[in-house]
Amino acid sequence: MADKNEIINYQHIFDRLKYYFPDSLYLKKSFDKHTDLSDIIHTPAGFLPYLQTALLDEKFIEVRFDDGEDLYFTKIVDAPIDKTESEDEDQPEYVVAGYLQDMSHMISLPLEPGMGNFFIRKSEKVVFRMFTKSLAVEFGTSFLDFLRIDEIPYMHFRYPVIGQLLRGEREYRAKVCEDVNLTVMIKGKRKQDDIETKMVDISVNGLATSFPRKNRGDIFVGETRSLTIFQDGEKLVQVSCYVRHLTRVRQENSIDNISGVEFELATKDLRKKIESLVAAVQRAHLQKISGMARDTGYNLIA
Repeated sequence: MADKNEIINYQHIFDRLKYYFPDSLYLKKSFDKHTDLSDIIHTPAGFLPYLQTALLDEKFIEVRFDDGEDLYFTKIVDAPIDKTESEDEDQPEYVVAGYLQDMSHMISLPLEPGMGNFFIRKSEKVVFRMFTKSLAVEFGTSFLDFLRIDEIPYMHFRYPVIGQLLRGEREYRAKVCEDVNLTVMIKGKRKQDDIETKMVDISVNGLATSFPRKNRGDIFVGETRSLTIFQDGEKLVQVSCYVRHLTRVRQENSIDNISGVEFELATKDLRKKIESLVAAVQRAHLQKISGMARDTGYNLIA
């Protein structure tokens, strides 16, 4: 991501890559003026479309720090408005995600699992990872401090200083837009009632759902379940699945409990139905991104 007219300090880029991404493939070969930088983000402006997309599309962000293996989750959010100051006539006009254009800092929700909020205080380096349709995008940053506005906690990070684009990191997952209205009914076990959940994303091999807090003790990693997918109350498909992971992700005023499952697709007909559903969800999401890009004038990344 280099400007042709830009004077590039290759040693500076190399040092930052080595610091934030010690396992980067770029470090395993010669790094000089002949190196292709198309998959490296090294200017402030290069990060902006990805950060604006993450904020407007409310993407889950994976967080690791100090080269640790522990994985945490957050979301990049808009600059919170202090209601005690919002009536000041001298306040600048609100622009969605406008603070990111200053390219000085980022604001996120607290981490989940919550213990990460304690450990990150003493961290030296932080890596954010988000996913687009075809890429994993990693940002090197650092934690600054905690904020509390109107009793809601936030986290304050330095604007990224180095990033890399990674291909083939995971299977594509289509995010489910609110107006698509897909729900998933997970069949109860152990004399439980069925669990009604909200679909978060879907791929040809699995999906993620958000389920009620009251059901946190009803689903376990490693078990098999039968689930039925509905759209606007109409049954689309029923499939058996394997529970791969359970995660909690914080929203501004709540915490989402997320279950990730892997399908057991026994027939070609069942796979075709899932593929068709993934394609429909993908189209709706791309239309949403296009609409937000038109409304804001931002160069959003699908």
